[in-house]
Amino acid sequence: MVVYTAQDEENNTADKENDFTQAGPQRIIVPGPQADTAKELKSMKDILSSPGLQVERIKDDTFMEKHTTLQFRRQLDNNIDGQETSLVCHFADSQQQIVDEISLL
Repeated sequence: MVVYTAQDEENNTADKENDFTQAGPQRIIVPGPQADTAKELKSMKDILSSPGLQVERIKDDTFMEKHTTLQFRRQLDNNIDGQETSLVCHFADSQQQIVDEISLL
């Protein structure tokens, strides 16, 4: 990190007499804060592994949804088959009733 500071008036006038190239703000190099490398690496690892975990969760959720949908589909098909069978039986009974009534006439 580089910090610029203004020179004092007293130093400015003394420097002006001796050296004209020192006029203006002075450049001071200040070392930046030391980063905790282990924490930074762990943080980066968490960030990089996070998308992988999210992808795995999405895969698991997709599998569960597909499995649940297939179960519901089977139940629906069984119910439809049962209703269809019941409807056909009811229709056949009605037809037989009509035939019996006509034969009585």
